[in-house]
Amino acid sequence: MSILKIKDLIFSYNNHFKLNISEMYLEKGEFVSIIGPNGSGKTTILKLLTGLEKPMKGNIYVENKSIYEYSKKELFKKIAVVPQEFFTSFDFKVEDIISSGRIPYAGLVSVEENNKVMEETMKKTNTYVFKNRVYNYLSGGEKQRVMLTRALVQQTDILLLDEFVSQIDPGFTQQLIRMVKNEVVENNKGILAIFHDINIASLYSDRIYILKNGEIKYSGTPEKVITRKIMKEIFDIECFIVEHPFKNKPQVIFEY
Repeated sequence: MSILKIKDLIFSYNNHFKLNISEMYLEKGEFVSIIGPNGSGKTTILKLLTGLEKPMKGNIYVENKSIYEYSKKELFKKIAVVPQEFFTSFDFKVEDIISSGRIPYAGLVSVEENNKVMEETMKKTNTYVFKNRVYNYLSGGEKQRVMLTRALVQQTDILLLDEFVSQIDPGFTQQLIRMVKNEVVENNKGILAIFHDINIASLYSDRIYILKNGEIKYSGTPEKVITRKIMKEIFDIECFIVEHPFKNKPQVIFEY
């Protein structure tokens, strides 16, 4: 059963951009990526999934129930988001930022239970050691680790990732992607991630959706959709496709 599904969805920004998604779905235990050129509709999909935008037609379902039938608090227990960036004008401590992920459970669980979830999750993501530091003074990789931790303490079955490793160095990128992949494997979560980096999407995804001009042009396993022909059609790039030596997934090498 799909825990997240988009069906016959149409959305438009003042008729200048049109998103037309016939079907997109996510199941438990899946890591699914969305890739495509700038302006193809990737971030718009995320805004629709979180209720920031509403479609002109069609629907979005979480566990076979329209997201528009959920209250914001209920939806917050179903879907957690790791944004590309998060800014705050105040000097909040790391622990304060992460604790905001527990807001939906206020009054429903004990303080002890909240503290236990917070501590266990921070230790798992290696944020516990700097929980008293000010968020604004962290490095980019540390900030993204905090945002991932905040999403994990929400204890949702669905994680949405919005290019969350696009501005951090390769070391932190590898750490964060592995943490996310472990959530899929160990806790049977469903993860839908937007990536600019085609090779990262290929390495870690079970399936990939490729968007262009607001439509799904291709979908399937990395082996099926990461091909020289498709990369040329979608991104207008000349490239070679090689197999990763350890993961046996297709990798794109650009012709410079």
